Amino acid sequence: KAVVGVDTGLAHLAAALSVPSITLYGATQPARTGTYSNNQQHLSANVACSPCLNKKCSANLICYNDLSAEKVWELLKKLLYGNS
Repeated sequence: KAVVGVDTGLAHLAAALSVPSITLYGATQPARTGTYSNNQQHLSANVACSPCLNKKCSANLICYNDLSAEKVWELLKKLLYGNS
């Protein structure tokens, strides 16, 4: 019913096919590399070093640790079922 993924080809393919999706952004940012369609939701890290655009992290991937399963689940429920 939906795709949850990081900012990669799978997320962009889901957007192109209008599959409901949540794309996670740690080192990247939606405005720069984002997926776009009516069924897309973006979840970005809320840490000082994000977006760094680095391929290797010297901060123990804190940007992805900020994107908790709880945050993803809440956004997924809104995407699939609305605000009810």
